[in-house]
Amino acid sequence: MSVLVFKRTTDNDLSVGTPVSYKDVNGSYTKMGRVQRIDSVGKINLYIVNNGAAYTSDELKLIIPPNIKKANYWCIYDFAMGNRRPEMQGTKLQALYRLIQKRGEKIETENKDLQGVMALEIKPGEWVAIKRTDVRDSFYPCTMRTFILTQL
Repeated sequence: MSVLVFKRTTDNDLSVGTPVSYKDVNGSYTKMGRVQRIDSVGKINLYIVNNGAAYTSDELKLIIPPNIKKANYWCIYDFAMGNRRPEMQGTKLQALYRLIQKRGEKIETENKDLQGVMALEIKPGEWVAIKRTDVRDSFYPCTMRTFILTQL
């Protein structure tokens, strides 16, 4: 994912569901979320993000989700749904896992199966996650569980 730090965000850029980044206590754009609600106070729009806080458009930066080709999307989706794709093994499976670890976002949940697992948005409102339990220092042998997460 890319954060458009140098682009000035306007009200026209934002709508409910738009992925955004907002500042942490140090003033860096490290927090990510989605616009949940838009409230108007006079002529000013306030954007309510996941954390419940209100921000103006100037305080938010747009996030560009990863661009995944349609063929790759269906390959990843089929693999995660349990329809084993013969091409998703060996180095391709390693590459998918590393992509999720590098570009994904950490899942914040109380579910012990998903704590600390990274998820990659493959389509707006849809994420894929792989939980890997290794036996040795090398990538294989290992146990992998795949998850498809959807926004309700």
